Amino acid sequence: MEQETAKFHALSYKKWNGEGTAILNEFPFLKEGQWLNKNEICPIWVKFVTNSFPEIVRLLEQKGFLEESQRIQTEFEIDKIFERMERLTAIPTKYPSVINHGDLWTNNILFKYDTKGGLNFNLKLKLVVSINYLTNSQGTIQELKFVDFQASRVGSRILDLSYLLFTSVQNDVLNGHLLDLLKIYFHTFEEHVAASKPTFKDHALSWEDFMEEWEEFKNFGLTLTVMFAPPSKVESKLIQIKSLQNFDFSVCNRRKHSRYGDAQNVGHPRPKGQKF
Repeated sequence: MEQETAKFHALSYKKWNGEGTAILNEFPFLKEGQWLNKNEICPIWVKFVTNSFPEIVRLLEQKGFLEESQRIQTEFEIDKIFERMERLTAIPTKYPSVINHGDLWTNNILFKYDTKGGLNFNLKLKLVVSINYLTNSQGTIQELKFVDFQASRVGSRILDLSYLLFTSVQNDVLNGHLLDLLKIYFHTFEEHVAASKPTFKDHALSWEDFMEEWEEFKNFGLTLTVMFAPPSKVESKLIQIKSLQNFDFSVCNRRKHSRYGDAQNVGHPRPKGQKF
């Protein structure tokens, strides 16, 4: 997964030399629309975000995880989450910008196996650091395809990478092989941009710079992972669909809160006919 992510990021890096403003000039609909000033985004999203972390804290305390609860309250700066996420999703100055998938986790990745049994959706992936593919109990994953690009954005490549690693890699693998995973991404990215001979010299691309970039932006993926943990684990039978029947969705004015600024484009990942 890390290799395919690196290849995907390398495509936009090579075309626009890592310049975020150049990408946005050509594709303005990729401008950040999720993490802005609270007055500029959908109030439903604001309510969801502001209620998520207190609920997580409550659940942790209820289960006796007091230390973890305290860490979330202090390290995530719940009262400043929008300001922090807006900073993390801004176009970086020191590091290269790429087109990010925006919602890159296993639910938005199709896996092709070498077995005749077809896809195994009960994914229990085991990292094999020394080779270029992943294995599971039913065979080798030969190919990956990303789907669902509606949340695409321009920014640091760590936005996608941190979200992918924190949501989609088993804890034992993440804890024991994080550096290996980062190296897989870095060397794949490096290999695929080497031939492009980038024209700019302002962005840092060494391993040391990459690790600095990781440290600066990794909390983006970690924040989303923690925030979405409760709803992603809830049992479907507990969701009260009927409670939405009388909900007034007009509070999110489609034109005002659309990332495209035009109601007719809501639901489209890009204007029709426009390609990357």
